[in-house]
Amino acid sequence: GLAQEQRGLTEKAMGSYRQALRLDPDFALGWYNLGVLLRQAGRSEEAIRATRKATEAAPAMKEAWYNLGVLYGQIGESEREVEAYRHLLTMAPDFAPAWLNLGAAHGNAGRIEQAITALEQAVALNPREPAALLALGTAYIAVGQTVKAGEIKQRLQTLSPELAAKLAERL
Repeated sequence: GLAQEQRGLTEKAMGSYRQALRLDPDFALGWYNLGVLLRQAGRSEEAIRATRKATEAAPAMKEAWYNLGVLYGQIGESEREVEAYRHLLTMAPDFAPAWLNLGAAHGNAGRIEQAITALEQAVALNPREPAALLALGTAYIAVGQTVKAGEIKQRLQTLSPELAAKLAERL
């Protein structure tokens, strides 16, 4: 499956993963890789089923929990998205992308204060990540913390003038 995937033969790779999974239903990496391919193909529900099987077969597989969070976010299941990222962060508390996505999930659900907490953690772990800075600045604006948003805009100016300008438009 992996060799086919690398050559862009997505459908054949999915078939190979399915064949391997028939032989070994507990093959977590096979479920995970199948889930990633299904997500990339826009088949979110199938991807969720495959990725859940990966988390069941290997509960400590961080990549599967991250992919599961992404998938739930894509279909608008914010509570399940939050649950997946929180589970991942119990295993990998220094994984900045999960904090960023957790913040976005909270923000999308209207929980701005919780979004800010998660986004501040994402920025603390990766202070030069423009997407995290933009998200945090935007969340600050949403709760009227314009001074903090202005500080974020200044930090963004050197990293990504385009995103700094985007944030400035919101201030």
